[in-house]
Amino acid sequence: MSIKILTDSGSDYEKHEIDEKNIDVIPIPITFKGRDYLSGVNLSKADFFALLEEGDDFPKTAQPSPQVFIDYFEEAKKNGDEVIAIMLSGSLSGMLQTMHLCKETVGYDKIHIIDSISATVGMRLLVDNAVKLRDEGKSADEIVSETESLKKRVRLYATFPTLKYLVKGGRLSRFEASAATLARIKPVITIGSEGEVFVCHKGVGIKRSIDYMAQAVIDEGIDTKYPVFPIYSGDPSNSKIMLEKISEKGFDLDGAPLLNIRPTIGTYVGVGAAGIVYIRKNK
Repeated sequence: MSIKILTDSGSDYEKHEIDEKNIDVIPIPITFKGRDYLSGVNLSKADFFALLEEGDDFPKTAQPSPQVFIDYFEEAKKNGDEVIAIMLSGSLSGMLQTMHLCKETVGYDKIHIIDSISATVGMRLLVDNAVKLRDEGKSADEIVSETESLKKRVRLYATFPTLKYLVKGGRLSRFEASAATLARIKPVITIGSEGEVFVCHKGVGIKRSIDYMAQAVIDEGIDTKYPVFPIYSGDPSNSKIMLEKISEKGFDLDGAPLLNIRPTIGTYVGVGAAGIVYIRKNK
């Protein structure tokens, strides 16, 4: 019997990282330009953003087939393994509900399904910590308890140069986008306590929005026991500016890896987004 850690491709792991950490990742299906893909399997980050820039087609994400989860849970049941599944926010996908139904279908109690209330590398922070605890010999219950506590301190901020992908994805009306574009508004988004995405700031110009994010990081404080992940989509230029701003404000992130996000979130922000994900200090 072993503890299996499961997540989905919204967590933005590369194949070699999945192997190194001994985790399992369910790919999220994407339909784009008339073709079906599996994120992280047959659609790379670079290819996705190149396709996104080419035309007006909007990629659509979907849930994995319920059979994927049933097969995984049946295998765990057969082997007597415990499963800790840390998944994309339930406010962004119906996948969690499907997984709970699949768990009931299989009839196996040693499946722990956790709503990360986050996305992209916000999930990754939780999965990485769960891997660390597993490798230290912690029980599944201990890992679940710490993950449920830690997820409340995950912070994600992001801004982006264009609103057109939010419009295409139905997250913003054309009228709202037109008004914001005329005023040169570049929103900063974050993820709330229930895993919902919302606008927390509206800056005039991308540089002011980047400055807002940098100040928010300083004001909240980073728990340096955990990694910090600056993120970008396709083009890292704005994220590099953000790192410079944070350094100017007194927190040096020199050496922090810049991570290119996958299509699961890149679909809505387009090329040129800048963001940061971290664990805030425990207050």
